[in-house]
Amino acid sequence: MLKYLKKKYLKHELYFLIGADNLVNFNKWKNFNEITKFAKIVIFPRKNYSHKLSGLPWLKNIDKTKWININAKKVNISSSLIRKFW
Repeated sequence: MLKYLKKKYLKHELYFLIGADNLVNFNKWKNFNEITKFAKIVIFPRKNYSHKLSGLPWLKNIDKTKWININAKKVNISSSLIRKFW
């Protein structure tokens, strides 16, 4: 899907929002490296999870300019609950 969006909106920057809780296992996602090729990864802080990139050894091979850490108040809300409002 990201590959399609990148082709369709070639002039636009794509961003992929992920919670720090999912970042821990992001390397286990199917084709996770493909996501970093087509979009910048925006890491949103989550309660009880650090969104610091150090300490995740699999990140050493990924371009650090592809990651954006959001420094915001940690909100305890699930993505499922957010989707209910859309």
